[in-house]
Amino acid sequence: MYKFCVLMAGRGTRNSYTKDINKGLLPLGTYPIIVHILDKAPKDMPVVLTVGYKAEQVESCVKYYYKRDITFVQTDKFMGEGSGPGYSLLQCEHYLQCPFIFTACDTIVMEEYPLLDKNWIGISPVDNTEPYLTVDSKNNLVTMVYDKMKNSPSNLASIGVVGVRDYKEFWNGLRKPRLVNGEHQTTDGINALIEKGLETVSFTWMDTGTTEGYEKTKRYFASNISR
Repeated sequence: MYKFCVLMAGRGTRNSYTKDINKGLLPLGTYPIIVHILDKAPKDMPVVLTVGYKAEQVESCVKYYYKRDITFVQTDKFMGEGSGPGYSLLQCEHYLQCPFIFTACDTIVMEEYPLLDKNWIGISPVDNTEPYLTVDSKNNLVTMVYDKMKNSPSNLASIGVVGVRDYKEFWNGLRKPRLVNGEHQTTDGINALIEKGLETVSFTWMDTGTTEGYEKTKRYFASNISR
């Protein structure tokens, strides 16, 4: 069995449009971001979705659009010291005792997700490396990661989508976090996958997590995409 996890607990402080709405519910075309993300997951794949900021909004919206198998996991700490995507994901450990894909709710990709016959991490080149986890690779296998480093040795950013085949090793790594800027990132879980083999997968990526990125993606969807 495979599962699909979307991280929607965070406040989304990089995007000025999220004052009164969860960032995953912002509209792209005629549908919210979360619908574009969940539509890429195979319809028979169970979904685990973390909630925190505006949790009632999220649950109501997702239940309106979908009747599929979705488990909502409440994240008790989605702001402040020790919060972050790694912490939110760790709350889902009980429900993700199998290979799974996880994605941030501000990550839009054009391609389909690869199979889970390997560990993989979605990447795309960026001009400014400081906001992102970046990766070095050799023969398409990750050799090193750099978390939110200014002038990183690599400009290949993790786009927030990861396929986890070796889930036991991933959880073991994620339970031993090293906070980055006060946040629990997914880095330690990803580092554990490097030892098992972690393949890079290039995606056409749109980052809706910032005001500028969301506005750019919104314009693109308004003129090019229909569900």
